[in-house]
Amino acid sequence: MLKEQFLTYFISSILGILGLLLLDPLNLFLFSLLLLNTVGYIVVLAIIAKMCHNTKGKEQTQEIDEPTLPLVGFIIPAHNEEKTIERKLENTFNLNYPSNALEVIVVDDGSTDKTLSILQNLKQTRFPKLKIVRQNRKGKSAAENAGLQESNGKIIVISDADLPLNSNALRFMVEDFEDPEVGGVTCTIKTNERYVLALNLDLGLYARKLENKIDSIFGMSGPFVAFRKSIISTIDEAIFSSDTDTGVLVRRNGFKVVFDSRILSFVDQWVTNRPETVTGWLKRMKHLSFGSLVLFLRHKEILFRKRYGLFGLLIAPRHLLLNVFAPVIFVILSANFIFRLVETNLFLPFVSLASLFLLTTFAMRKVAAGVIVTKLFYLILMYILGYFVRFIYYIMFLLSPSQRRGIWKGVR
Repeated sequence: MLKEQFLTYFISSILGILGLLLLDPLNLFLFSLLLLNTVGYIVVLAIIAKMCHNTKGKEQTQEIDEPTLPLVGFIIPAHNEEKTIERKLENTFNLNYPSNALEVIVVDDGSTDKTLSILQNLKQTRFPKLKIVRQNRKGKSAAENAGLQESNGKIIVISDADLPLNSNALRFMVEDFEDPEVGGVTCTIKTNERYVLALNLDLGLYARKLENKIDSIFGMSGPFVAFRKSIISTIDEAIFSSDTDTGVLVRRNGFKVVFDSRILSFVDQWVTNRPETVTGWLKRMKHLSFGSLVLFLRHKEILFRKRYGLFGLLIAPRHLLLNVFAPVIFVILSANFIFRLVETNLFLPFVSLASLFLLTTFAMRKVAAGVIVTKLFYLILMYILGYFVRFIYYIMFLLSPSQRRGIWKGVR
């Protein structure tokens, strides 16, 4: 009898909580926006992609004649990369691309470890064509600019120092640039199958494939940021997310950015078991939060502009508007939801169910990290925590003028 009463109470509590979420008009509206920002966006993209029947997003297979291969400036910004820089250069110089058409530049951004001495030794003993640029610690964007100033390449590739690429990456990239409408190319990021946030990565890559089919992807990924130098000759050093900003600037200049699933970057192949400390995660969230707001302030003029096609009408609004303000939407939803829970005496049952969710998620992460259910639960948890943390950083951004230094400049 007691068991049946508990089960009845448990089920009625769940139904009551769901009712508050789905039947309250404000909660339903805000929750719908959050769904539209995640899985709903993918559904909308899939429907439009099927209606468009666009073939430009399909992978190309044409061969490029050796004499016509363009000079590629391959820039590697490096700060304290002593553990990976040698393997990065080995990987880069062994790419399937003619050495006389590949210009490799490493910009040492004020490293305090052995990065510079390793670079100098490698230049003398193994890679005589390597260009080394030294500068005081100024940040990644400044390092990218230093490399751009040294490069004579028609096509620029900026690549993180701790991630390898597959051997034909540059060949595939050149095929993509054969299309005169293409101004930027980026890669697929591969990770360990047991990586607990791999589901989020897979969803993001699938969304990019769909964006490819209907127009242009939003931004680029740090392991492989490729663009025509004639479009972008400098990187704005006052922004937080130069990889994403570069991709948006390419589209604003009338070109498209291609996500090429054949170009692969392998996260955690060299640096395994990266410690995901709370401090490290908070720093990453701060960078993401400030970067999102800066991108919105810099590029809000492209929102809902027909001249940018579906990129301006759908893709940019999702990334620049809905995704940026999702933390604000979530906080308002949470406040109203908690108020309604207290009002209907469902707050304690909700806390109990939330605690059960947390215990289940962390337990499954320990014993079955690669299972899809674990990844789904953990992804939901990280979204919830991420929204709250990003909202706090938004407040910090607005209250601290020093954080906004330089971001009010117009787009170059």
